[in-house]
Amino acid sequence: MNNNVQEIKLNFDPHDSANQLAHSSCFTNNLLKTYLDLHRNNELCVLHLNIRGAHSNLRSFVFFLENVDFPKASIVGLTETWFTDTPSNLYSLPDQNIVVKNRLDKRGGGVALFIPSFLNFSTIQDITFINDTIESLFVEVHIPKLRNMVVGVIFKPPQSNCNEFNMYFQNLLSKPFYSK
Repeated sequence: MNNNVQEIKLNFDPHDSANQLAHSSCFTNNLLKTYLDLHRNNELCVLHLNIRGAHSNLRSFVFFLENVDFPKASIVGLTETWFTDTPSNLYSLPDQNIVVKNRLDKRGGGVALFIPSFLNFSTIQDITFINDTIESLFVEVHIPKLRNMVVGVIFKPPQSNCNEFNMYFQNLLSKPFYSK
C-alpha cells in the first residue's frame, strides 16, 4: 500500500445495542474499486461524497458511479449539494430515490441520500435538520423479518463552531433510532 492509498476500519459489535454501526471503512484512490470487486455479494454498500454542488458536478458523479460499478444495494450520501429546493428529475438516478434536506435561507450546504428504489425507507424527522452548526439527514431502511437499519449523512458547515457541532453530533447519537 503506497502513501496515497489508505483504508481505515472501525469495527463494532453489532449485538451491542450501544454500538449501532457494525462495520465502516474509509477508502481513498483505487482501493474502493478493488474492495468492491472483492465483495460482490448482496451486502449493502454505503458511500459518502462531498459533491460541492450537484448542479455542476452531477455528470462527474454519475460517471464515477458507473465506472466503479457499485453493488445493487448501494446508498450514497452527498454533502454540499447546494440544492435550493427539492431536486427535479434532473437530479434523479436510474432505480434510485433521492431524499434531500436543503438550506433555505442561504447558499451552499445541503445533504442528500440516493436510496435504491427496491428498499423501503422512511425519513427520521427528529434527527433530520439544518442549522448554522450541523446539517443532517437520516432514514430508517425497513428490512422485512430483520431489524431495521438507520443510514444518515451529516455535514459540518465550514464556519460552524467545532464544540457546538460535537454537542449536536453526540445528541444525535444518543437518540433511539429504530422503530422496531
